[in-house]
Amino acid sequence: MLPHNQALNRVHSKTQKPVIALVGELNILIPMAGLIDKAPTDVIEKEKAKLADLRSTLNNLKQQKTKIQAL
Repeated sequence: MLPHNQALNRVHSKTQKPVIALVGELNILIPMAGLIDKAPTDVIEKEKAKLADLRSTLNNLKQQKTKIQAL
């Protein structure tokens, strides 16, 4: 027999992966399917643009760090 959390993971992996919260030795699995409605397309696109900007900023900062370390 599978441990309880592995059995739950198998059930939920067929639909949508649950969010897992670790509290001490306790794993809390929260199924997310049906809990959050899909965001409108324009909101998704704005968030994707923000993510792209943040990734670009992070890349620039990494390059600057490398240059500073080389000094």
